[in-house]
Amino acid sequence: AVGLGPVTLGRLTGEPLDAAWYVTLPLVLSMGPIELQLSRLRDTSERLLWRTRLPEEFVRGALRALSRAVGATLAVVSAVAVVCWVVLLLGPSRTAVMSAPLLVCYAVLATCLFLGLVLVATGRVVAAVTGFSAALVVYLAAAPVLSAVVAYAAVFAVLFVVLLVVACRTVRSPLVHI
Repeated sequence: AVGLGPVTLGRLTGEPLDAAWYVTLPLVLSMGPIELQLSRLRDTSERLLWRTRLPEEFVRGALRALSRAVGATLAVVSAVAVVCWVVLLLGPSRTAVMSAPLLVCYAVLATCLFLGLVLVATGRVVAAVTGFSAALVVYLAAAPVLSAVVAYAAVFAVLFVVLLVVACRTVRSPLVHI
């Protein structure tokens, strides 16, 4: 996921690969906070198992915890993306104008990776792998036809929505948190 974007975009747009690699910084730098959010979500879910008495209470709490974790992940990744964009803007390569939309795409991709980790942690490995594989195939098919950046944004936005729906349905079950 980290390497595919820069290499493919470099090939499709003629952009030098060394400049395109800077676009991956938000994704790489956000992996630590993503892991922390996953750990926090898991802890919150385990506490909910002990503190709630009714299934409806658990479902509301689990969905609230997931939405907070997704929001926090997106906020951290977006902040890192903005910092990277400013560094690119001030740097000598001057690729920041073209890279700003890609930084947003990588923020969404990093949030998709978080949702993929949530699915894996709750036993939905096939759903996570299927979602990312389908996104990759669609991206590779759409990028030569559409603008590479438009294809990238569209595919990862759809992937985000699909993974979010699956994650919401998954975390509702107390059994996946045991």
